[in-house]
Amino acid sequence: METLRVKELLQRVLETLTRTFRANGGVILLTQPDSAQLTVKAWKGMSDPLAVCFDTRLGEGLAGEVALSGKAEVIVSVAKDARVKSSKIRQDFHSLWAVPLAVRGKITGVVELGFSHEYNCLPREMKLFEAIAERCALAIDKAQLLEELHERE
Repeated sequence: METLRVKELLQRVLETLTRTFRANGGVILLTQPDSAQLTVKAWKGMSDPLAVCFDTRLGEGLAGEVALSGKAEVIVSVAKDARVKSSKIRQDFHSLWAVPLAVRGKITGVVELGFSHEYNCLPREMKLFEAIAERCALAIDKAQLLEELHERE
């Protein structure tokens, strides 16, 4: 269970990313311990019911493939991509970008950004997105470790 501190950090990360890339919305999915499940832990620019449509399993959907491969992906048109199964996601977003969150070589989650218009990611934008995600993954990991330590004390 994430405490307020981790949740606030996740929200700030999404606010920064959506503002930086002018995305209409975004989600942060984190892997569940001892599970193949990726669960949305923070979202911005969408309703609660839409946010949970992004939940997935390792290897399934966009986030699941990104988590499995460890490589960023861009879907320019969600209407033409079979990985996007949710009609709610198809209604609200035209393009999706996703990057893995990794700490010490282990995938800990995925960040997805959604755009209401067709938007193909430029190489320099993807490099920036990946760099931000890399630093965010470390910050999230540190916050989670500090909270676990605090709980043990």
